[in-house]
Amino acid sequence: MSDHPGSSESRASGDASAVQELVVIGLRDQLGEFGLHAVQPKTDCPHMSLVQAAFEGLVSKEGAVVPEGIKCSNCPDSANAVDNNWICLICYEILCGRDKAEHMMMHSVENGHLTCISFDDLSIWCYACDSYLDHFRPELSPIYQQFHIAKFGSPSPAFPNPNATKI
Repeated sequence: MSDHPGSSESRASGDASAVQELVVIGLRDQLGEFGLHAVQPKTDCPHMSLVQAAFEGLVSKEGAVVPEGIKCSNCPDSANAVDNNWICLICYEILCGRDKAEHMMMHSVENGHLTCISFDDLSIWCYACDSYLDHFRPELSPIYQQFHIAKFGSPSPAFPNPNATKI
C-alpha cells in the first residue's frame, strides 16, 4: 500500500492521530474538571529545618507498626475521627486534615507548627508554603523512613540502602 497523501493508509493514520489527540484533550479536560493535577513537592521549603526527628513513644526502636484507628485528638468520638489524620512534626499531636474539621491547620496557625505528615499516604505538608514537601530531602528523609517502617514494617524501597556496599 502507498503512504502518499490521499491514500487510504495515510487517511487511517491521520484519523488515528486525530482521535488520539482528541482523547488526550478530553482526558485533560475531564481531569481538570475534577480538580485532579500532578503534585510537584517543594524542594526548597525554609521550614524543613524546624522538623524534629525524635519519635519517642510514637515509633518504637523495633519499628512497631503505627496502630490502625489513630484518632484526631480534637474530634469527638466518631467514625470520622480516624480518617485522614496528620501528625505535627514539631509536637507530634495527631489531628485531622482539611477535609474533616481542619484541626491540623488550626493547630499550625495557633502554634506556628508548620509541618506535618499524613498517616494515610505519608505525604509531608508545610502550611506556610502551602505545599507538599519532597521527602527525599535530607531534612525529611529520616522522618519519612521512620514512618514508612512504622506503617509497612520495612524501609521504603525508593531510598538507597545505607548498608549497601559501595563499589
